[in-house]
Amino acid sequence: MKVNKTIRRIANVKAQPDELMRVARDIAVAVARGEREELKEVGRALATHAPEVKKSEHADHNYWAGFSAALGTLLAAYEVSFERKDARRVAMEAVTSETSQAVVLALAEQPATSAELARALTVTPGATSKILNALREAGLARILGGHPLPERGARKTHALTPMGSWVADSLRGATGTERTATKQRAG
Repeated sequence: MKVNKTIRRIANVKAQPDELMRVARDIAVAVARGEREELKEVGRALATHAPEVKKSEHADHNYWAGFSAALGTLLAAYEVSFERKDARRVAMEAVTSETSQAVVLALAEQPATSAELARALTVTPGATSKILNALREAGLARILGGHPLPERGARKTHALTPMGSWVADSLRGATGTERTATKQRAG
């Protein structure tokens, strides 16, 4: 995508609303090519220069304003999909060792303290503490109640976050719906 050319087109939208059709074409090509950074620039330009919907304007102007808003929404959704993929990649990188995977799976069964996890998994308390710190930093686990980073983590109960539950499901090879169905049968 020729970002500067597309941004110039966006800047001309107020004078020539049909330029948005060309911008839409440029965006479609960039999405197909995976040009994420260029699309971010185009999204910013679109937010800055897009026509506004006004009650006193005629229908054509409002059509182009709506079209512009739709393009902006498309670009925002595209960026969110990348952020979600990035977060999932980081989450899976946090559980590369067998011990960290065992901790995640144990927390998926029920919240536990660091000491309880160490006993159940026959691991040293120090190793469990390090794993729990890494899981909290990756956004996979959290401390239930109290200060988010207490002085003595061994006495605080840890639980999985929604992303941690997703990782546990991935480690088990189950989908979220299968996990929910299993919980309903057990409950």
